[in-house]
Amino acid sequence: MTKPSNNTYSLKKWLLAYTISFLCIGLILWRPFYTGHKSMIWGYDGLYQTYAAMVYISKYWRDFFSNLLTGTFCLPMVDPSIGTGFDVLTTLNYYGFGDPLLWLSLLFPTEKMELCYNILAILRYYLAGVTFGIYCHAMGKPAIPAIGGAFVYIFSGFALYAGVRHPYFMNPWITFPLLCLGVEQVLQGKKGTLLAVTAGISACSNFYFFYMLTILTFLYAVIRFGALYHRRWKENLGRIFFAGCGWYLLGITLGAVILIPDVLALLASARVGTGAAFTNTWFLYPLDFYKQLLAGYFFPVYTADYWCVLVYPASAYTGLLVLGNWKRERQNLWLGAWFLILSLLLWIPLGGWVMNGLSYVSHRWVFGYSFCMALLFILGVEKAEQISKKGIVFLTLFFLGAARLFFKDNVLNGGIDWKISAGFAGLFLVSVMAIVCIRKRLLSCLLVFCAILTVLLSAQSLYSDSGIGYISQFPVYGSALGTMTRLSEVSVAGEMQETAVFSKASVSGLDPGQESSPSFSRIEGDTPQETNWGLISGLNGANSYFSLTRKEIYDYAYILENPDLKFPSWYNGYGERAALLCLNSVRYFAKKADGDMAVPYGYVQKQEFPDLDMGSNGILYESPYAMPLGYTYDQVLPSQKLEDFSALQTQQAFMQAAVLEPEAISALKGQEDGVMLIEESDCAFDHTPLPFTICSMEGLTWDPESGLLSVGESGGQITVQYHEADHSETYLRVCGFDIEESGYEMLHFFVGAEGTQEKKIYCTSSVSAWNGKLKNFLVLVSGGTAGDDGKKTVRIRFPFSGTFCLHDLELYSLPMDSFVKQANARKTECLDATLALNQIKGSISVTGNRILCVSIPYSEGWSAMVDGQKVPVWKCNRMHLGILLEEGEHEVIFSYQTPGLAAGAAISALSLLLVIGLSIVSFIPSRTGWR
Repeated sequence: MTKPSNNTYSLKKWLLAYTISFLCIGLILWRPFYTGHKSMIWGYDGLYQTYAAMVYISKYWRDFFSNLLTGTFCLPMVDPSIGTGFDVLTTLNYYGFGDPLLWLSLLFPTEKMELCYNILAILRYYLAGVTFGIYCHAMGKPAIPAIGGAFVYIFSGFALYAGVRHPYFMNPWITFPLLCLGVEQVLQGKKGTLLAVTAGISACSNFYFFYMLTILTFLYAVIRFGALYHRRWKENLGRIFFAGCGWYLLGITLGAVILIPDVLALLASARVGTGAAFTNTWFLYPLDFYKQLLAGYFFPVYTADYWCVLVYPASAYTGLLVLGNWKRERQNLWLGAWFLILSLLLWIPLGGWVMNGLSYVSHRWVFGYSFCMALLFILGVEKAEQISKKGIVFLTLFFLGAARLFFKDNVLNGGIDWKISAGFAGLFLVSVMAIVCIRKRLLSCLLVFCAILTVLLSAQSLYSDSGIGYISQFPVYGSALGTMTRLSEVSVAGEMQETAVFSKASVSGLDPGQESSPSFSRIEGDTPQETNWGLISGLNGANSYFSLTRKEIYDYAYILENPDLKFPSWYNGYGERAALLCLNSVRYFAKKADGDMAVPYGYVQKQEFPDLDMGSNGILYESPYAMPLGYTYDQVLPSQKLEDFSALQTQQAFMQAAVLEPEAISALKGQEDGVMLIEESDCAFDHTPLPFTICSMEGLTWDPESGLLSVGESGGQITVQYHEADHSETYLRVCGFDIEESGYEMLHFFVGAEGTQEKKIYCTSSVSAWNGKLKNFLVLVSGGTAGDDGKKTVRIRFPFSGTFCLHDLELYSLPMDSFVKQANARKTECLDATLALNQIKGSISVTGNRILCVSIPYSEGWSAMVDGQKVPVWKCNRMHLGILLEEGEHEVIFSYQTPGLAAGAAISALSLLLVIGLSIVSFIPSRTGWR
């Protein structure tokens, strides 16, 4: 094998030319954003997940370094303002905790974090082009084609679509070229330091994309090994295999400090076991998908089915035509083989399923496909004069077929401006004519120019109003922080300067000896669709929307048929149900004065605040029944007994007894004079069926006998009338609402009493990536004091059409007298708790053996000490922390450490020393060249 010829250009000069080109193209490409005063914070996920996480992470590290400068090592690992008390690292890693680029956010105050967000979004595109250029320079690629290839890579359809939607999706675009270059170095017989370090950074940045990077890097290594050692593969396989695997495993261990906790968190998350089914076979998509896929190779198809967005310049496919002359291009045939393998992964559902972690079909891995296409572009531009006329004819026919599919489905029906679409056809024609008629040097420049124009047209088609109008999904620049802080919960709480409970009762940012307010509480409000605002405000809420959410959170909502469970990873509270709010320490409720959301039972007005920049006054309510952080039970119920309970019975059982898992029950049976173990018959259930009348069905037909629900084109609704009992909660149970056979993956319907805010309820099918499996919904429709005649009306509204299954409607009345007595009983002996760094400390006196329940989500990371002695921590009430307390006075300390963090940190530290040592001393002899 021979080495490539020396590069005729300087990498520094190339980077300068690339940088200037990037700035010029970027000004045109993202013009709709700055002329429309739009931010790159996309819709819901961008605001409530990525932006909120950036604000939190920035403050987290500023506080960390500030404490470090004062001699205090303070590394918060758990925070009750994240969800209801989630792990900091594993919850936020998906959104940048561990991403080196987020260090830039330390330079920006919270008020300017939106600017930082936009800068980082663009910077990721730029850096992806830089690493691509470094790869091309090392591989001896020509300068001008390499610049064009960089833009084909970083401005492919997926990058334009997803890079502004989820900026961290661009991180693998940055690291993948370096991983490939690291593979080349190992194949050459050099040290794999670059491979190990890049793998380590990738493992720390985002475990989800690291999985895809690992598969793609392995495929690249296998194909390149075959290309370089095809005649001597047997004698080199063992040496190269062990060297490559060794360096890559070293990279994995470098990132173990974050990767190990992430893997453990994934295994304990609600997403495990909730993978979506697939409508077709695992080897074939529906025909419509293939039509869009074929058109999307050349034209701006942004339907994003299964995240499959391509859109490449026509000149990218000239590389395949060059490979048609395989006898002359044997040294590049590996690129064609790689393209075929990646295309197979793209064209069958099984490939998307495997590449997405065996969860559901998704093609977020197409950064690897784009990398391959960019290399094919370079090859085609470099050797375009070798393309035969037959190749040109074949490419033209393929293009015309794609054009027919695209124009028929996307242009003739008015979806995309025909002028933009015609521009793609014109650029293809220019590229073909150039290949036929023009000399090589000018041809390279012209093909690169055509590729850049194609990129600009693609962006125009995606972002502009004359195209798809994607930019309409992005908010006005400068509105992000205001949107997160003008919510009722945050605005009202912010005015409570004199109320200690609203000082941030959080472990985040506290010195080891510093304690927060002893009054721990949570707050809910009338903004049920907004979430994660605790990341910015520091308040303790009752909502969460993160990719990794512990399965206990999902299980708790599922068994209680809580309609605030949107997806396994997204829930927005406890359905305003008094018992659940009480048991989860939700002491406060906030709403707008003119809002129509009903105030939950037991909450009384505490204070009204005028002009909170919410369009109306804000009102804060307080409940005397809300539990403190820790409260006690003198009765225990085995968790398996819940299998025979309805959701409403389960809710009442939680008010009366600590529900424990089998291992805890076994431990308690060995205790003398333990807490009372009760049977289900010992639980008091006060709810009663409530008669109701269906007074109207509009726009639909429903047969309760067969369960068949047919909704007309304009949607429909069912109106129910009943008489409410005084001082009672009323629940409507929607039984067996199923969209499985309807053709829909996800829908939402509404339930609400007349004159009050409707509750938006999500329903999913088994083919949905967000399948929550909830088919029964227990909806609180009224609570408190009934009106003069007690007559109430509830509407179930279906804003869609189709045929569905609805088995039944049930109505229940739950008197609140027992609830009041049970709440007071739970609070009789409670933990006087404070929060310190990764700890809950408190004292308690109990008159008998008790189960102490702490309203923090259970995790294996929690341990407990009672009077200096370690005691087991159990899962209580399916979600919370629980320990056994014997009669007497006790000092209790709960401590938290991220599972796997200590082991991961030790492994990473040893691996770093090993990498440094191997970088100095090489044990792999350089015996081969590369090309």
